[in-house]
Amino acid sequence: DRAAFLAERKKIYEEMHPQTKAGVAGANAKHCGSENIDKTGGSANAIVAFAEITAEKLKLSRRTVESALRMHRDLSPESKTAIAGTWLARSGKDLELLSRQSPETQERVLRLIDSVPDMARPGGVAMALNRTQGKSEPASGATKTIREFDALLKIWAATHAPARQLFIEHLKEKEGVCDKKKDDEVQ
Repeated sequence: DRAAFLAERKKIYEEMHPQTKAGVAGANAKHCGSENIDKTGGSANAIVAFAEITAEKLKLSRRTVESALRMHRDLSPESKTAIAGTWLARSGKDLELLSRQSPETQERVLRLIDSVPDMARPGGVAMALNRTQGKSEPASGATKTIREFDALLKIWAATHAPARQLFIEHLKEKEGVCDKKKDDEVQ
């Protein structure tokens, strides 16, 4: 949503200040010396970048604005539609990684994430991208943590109640983790 908002804001800004459009500002700088700077900001030297102005007004970093604009530009229209309202719309790293792919790859990755529920979480784009390219999953901290957590859940599900109870007692004594209410729910 932020990226779409910023892209629309940039479009309006460039309509109001056509001299700031990419290419126009550079041409102005080439053909206008510093003595030709007018009060309306006609030369590139007098023009403040859209990202800088917007970042200041919205209390964001310039990099955040530039990154959002780049993602909005590089995501295919189909990807934007598929992402809207999902967990992925709020996952900056995943969006950035996805936006760096071709539209065809974006489509394959999104289709895989949609069909494999375990990938529908932060880090899912990297997992899906690697799987579509026949690579092993990345060993990032977040992905490793998710794999370890999934392994623990699988072991827990296959463990009999007495062993679970022993494990809970161990956590209670050694880690101070469990409380009475949770102990009762497990049994």
